[in-house]
Amino acid sequence: MRIKSVLEFRDVSYRYPRGTSWALRDLNFTVAQGEFVAVIGPNGAGKTSLCKCVDGIIPHSEGGLFKGHVTTSGLDTRTHTVAQLARHSGLVLEDPDAQLFATTVLDEVAFGPENLGLDPTSILPAVHGALKAVGLSGFERRSPTTLSGGQKQRLAVAAALSMQPRLLVLDEATSQLDGEGAESLMDLARDLRKDQGMTVIMATHDVDLVRRYADRVLRLEAGQIIDFDRPERVIPAARVFRGFTRPQTSTTHRTDTGLVFEKLHHAYPGGIVALRGVDLRFGAGEFVGVVGRNGSGKTTLLKCAVSLLSPSSGRVLLNGRNLKTMKVFELAQSVGYVQQNPDLQLFADTVRKEVSFGPENLGYSNAEVGRKTDAALRTAGLETMADEHPLGLGRGERGLTVLASVLAMEPAVLLLDEPTRGQDADGCSRIMEIALKARDAGCAVIAVGHDLGLLAEYVDRLVVMDGGLVVADGPPRTILENVGLLRSAGLRPPEKSGNLVVPGRRGEGVYVDEACEDIQETVCAQ
Repeated sequence: MRIKSVLEFRDVSYRYPRGTSWALRDLNFTVAQGEFVAVIGPNGAGKTSLCKCVDGIIPHSEGGLFKGHVTTSGLDTRTHTVAQLARHSGLVLEDPDAQLFATTVLDEVAFGPENLGLDPTSILPAVHGALKAVGLSGFERRSPTTLSGGQKQRLAVAAALSMQPRLLVLDEATSQLDGEGAESLMDLARDLRKDQGMTVIMATHDVDLVRRYADRVLRLEAGQIIDFDRPERVIPAARVFRGFTRPQTSTTHRTDTGLVFEKLHHAYPGGIVALRGVDLRFGAGEFVGVVGRNGSGKTTLLKCAVSLLSPSSGRVLLNGRNLKTMKVFELAQSVGYVQQNPDLQLFADTVRKEVSFGPENLGYSNAEVGRKTDAALRTAGLETMADEHPLGLGRGERGLTVLASVLAMEPAVLLLDEPTRGQDADGCSRIMEIALKARDAGCAVIAVGHDLGLLAEYVDRLVVMDGGLVVADGPPRTILENVGLLRSAGLRPPEKSGNLVVPGRRGEGVYVDEACEDIQETVCAQ
């Protein structure tokens, strides 16, 4: 018996209003009811555009030039409104802040079913069921603004689930989730497919999850379908952890200078405790990764380091000086902060103006501003985009623009909050290499993230946080070997290569089982 199609693309092409090329080109495919289809591809491949077509946001909200037909649950998206399509298809965008607006978590999740006119007696059970499904029970009275990035992403998923759609579209919906949260969301999607026949379309860079959960994989490049087949045919090689960078020597790593947190405690309004007496030291010329489950205090820690938050108690020292005694311009010149969402830091009308803003306002001469700006653009690989509007770029390039604007001020401390979120493999490598250059120039670099394998290939130390506490701090090898610790902190250990010797990204280290320690010593000496 033929399985009913719930989604169909026929000869679909799309170009954005100000676009000079097609974001999508001649797409033809169908998805059966109950399928899990993953959409993969490099940054700019068209994944988000495809997701927006499913729910009618393209063409109704985005405008531009749209050709072809998209049929969602039997409805032509050209002739049905976004509101009509929302009864059948739920969309979770890459940036949860773009979807959240209510004053409480409960109101956020109830908004959709209320506006769809569902039976009032069924709304509250649906809301509580959706919150339980994503692990946010007990958060009903919290303001969404007090949630961590990963918790906001879970909330956006709950808001979509509460409308009980037949089709769930996830655009990088696991990008801010810890390992535990990502697996829980995938398990939930699997259960919904089994119990309710729900269809799932997920755009992602996480090929490990794709391999384990997807029925089929649609791979895009430059807006075109390159492959559409079973995971093992599209992504045959497993992604494994490829090794460690060489630790810095004591001649480079200076612990007498840098950033120091002493007994740092922070509680948000309402008594939500984010940090509980944290003691940490980040030395000049050191690259440190900070990991932990959503809500463990990682972002709060970074915000205290730039005085966006004032600790409830304890203190933050920069090169021995208390941040409370520093003026705004002094702190801005010394500590550079790249937030999770790059759009929150973009305001100029060209990339060059964005990057030059910091040096100009720090009082450098025109010649010096030009030198620093050009150097930062080269480092970020943005020379050819210098005259583009930042908000017209893809997410990866927007993130690099913010990073370049921070690098142009040549800070002593560089704080990176989820810097590789939404980046493809090339983008991740580029950002990590930029961070390494900053470290080698004597900068203290602190990167918050969830990709343990990626961080361990580059950083000198890993700090693990849980419940506002530091539960581990040490060399990447030591941390990654403690699988029990990682699991208890809500993290997903990276895949290893078994007994195979796998060269590190920079050819300076390997990860092998204990049985191969003699091989490891030989390779590292080469």
